[in-house]
Amino acid sequence: MKRNIFFSLWITCFFIIGFYCISDAKKSIWQCGKELLLRPINCIISHEEAVSNDMHKNTIAMVRKGNELCQCEREYRLLRSSKVKDTLEKKLNISLDNKRIPTISIICSGGGYRALLGTIGSLSGLEKIGILDSVTYISSLSGSTWAVGLWMSTGMTLKQLKHYVSKRLMTNFYRLNKLERKRIARMLLIKIAFKQPFSVVDLFGSLVAHHLFASHFNDKSQMIHLSDQSELIQKGTVPFPIYTAIDGRMRAVYGPSWYEFTPCEIGSANYALYIPTWAFGRTFFNGQSTNYAPEQSLGFLFGTFGSAFGAHLGLAWDHVIKDLTSSPVKSLIQKALVKTKIAQLRIFWAKVSNFMRGLEIDDINLKKQKYIKLVDAGIDCNLPYQPVSGERVERKPDILIFFDFSRSRIPHSLKKSEEYARKKGLKFPPIDYTDIENKTISVYQDPHDSSVPVVIYMPRISDSALWESKRNDARYKKYKKIEHFNFAECALSGFCNTLNFQYKQYQSKQVMDQMEFNVLANEDLIIEAIRSVVERINE
Repeated sequence: MKRNIFFSLWITCFFIIGFYCISDAKKSIWQCGKELLLRPINCIISHEEAVSNDMHKNTIAMVRKGNELCQCEREYRLLRSSKVKDTLEKKLNISLDNKRIPTISIICSGGGYRALLGTIGSLSGLEKIGILDSVTYISSLSGSTWAVGLWMSTGMTLKQLKHYVSKRLMTNFYRLNKLERKRIARMLLIKIAFKQPFSVVDLFGSLVAHHLFASHFNDKSQMIHLSDQSELIQKGTVPFPIYTAIDGRMRAVYGPSWYEFTPCEIGSANYALYIPTWAFGRTFFNGQSTNYAPEQSLGFLFGTFGSAFGAHLGLAWDHVIKDLTSSPVKSLIQKALVKTKIAQLRIFWAKVSNFMRGLEIDDINLKKQKYIKLVDAGIDCNLPYQPVSGERVERKPDILIFFDFSRSRIPHSLKKSEEYARKKGLKFPPIDYTDIENKTISVYQDPHDSSVPVVIYMPRISDSALWESKRNDARYKKYKKIEHFNFAECALSGFCNTLNFQYKQYQSKQVMDQMEFNVLANEDLIIEAIRSVVERINE
């Protein structure tokens, strides 16, 4: 039996190698054939850019212990602090020489492409009122990670990004040409070569990456990495991005550990363990990597962050793999996929090598497990407050700006964030939830304690009265397309529903413009809240 399996795999590898080597002008079939006899899997991946161009392919990765910030993030904060100081001095018309500079964090919810568009519109609004450059952190989950990740990876201005996204979302989410399907298959083969598990989360992520990246990166859309964003971060010109996922084990559903992903590190404050971003997916034991697998693609991470979209995960197989013309490739991938009726399940997890394996941690089961399971953090709470809550002391916030694009139950996730803060003994102002779901902005502070952060809460609301009060102002004429737009209704039963992955151009602009307008229309309240914090922390 084992001999038959080995022979079948050997034959499969031979055909795969032949398939790729025929198109490789630099390598003959005979050369590949010789390598086949010695290292069949290595021959498949040796000339793949994800492997050959890996800067860390000969570097051993180590697990870092402790919740203090890593050197990369500390260096960023030094650069960013200067930018924040200059921005606030200009906007508030004050001097902050020898004074404490506030830490302002943005928290963006999930909600599919609705959240993606809402996040872009909100950030654009903050930029237009001159506040975005005073922000230190952006924490995101699910759909908002796609917006932040796209912005950071392309390096576009927000104005350019708005135009780019409104064009990209017009295309069919599943429309792939044969060449793109082969690129996706090659990335999956690399995971097979390094004995990494994968599932339809990989396929879904590859579709998101193609849909968002293809027009900008062309044939590189499946080879974008999170660590690439460190080049932009090192300049200190943009807020520091934090992407999130949670422990997907069933036993952890009611109190899952949160994992954070940054261009510098990936890890969990719950365990106070972190690894370099470029090493995520490698096998580890006792705090040290045991292989040299290349970095996971940003597409895979996008799939992980948004893994709650079960309906699309099932369809991913149909649209990516089934049409592959190379039957050996198709067969090898199909056998490695999770054997289940994928179209009937609603939630999938990403399965990744456990970098905490063998280490002394409180979770006895986890330290023995070969893999960790990660899912969409929105399953726990749709506002990723945890990474910027102050649990990691050096990130202690002075101002928290929540943008909530949840489909329903606003402000349910804000309540969960407040409950988390109370449970952990973190500073959080008292919140009056009366009519909060009908206001474009609510500002909360503790008048008795200046160490408590100010909370600014902005949900996906269309306020017709607010529009009427601004419509004749020349500054707002460009937002006329939102005049009859109802964001709440759109989220519940319109084109903004969470499972819609194709928007008409005017629909994308409506969502982005609504949130941009909401920020601009409330500029005075936002500026006043920031001014009060600056004054209080420097009394």
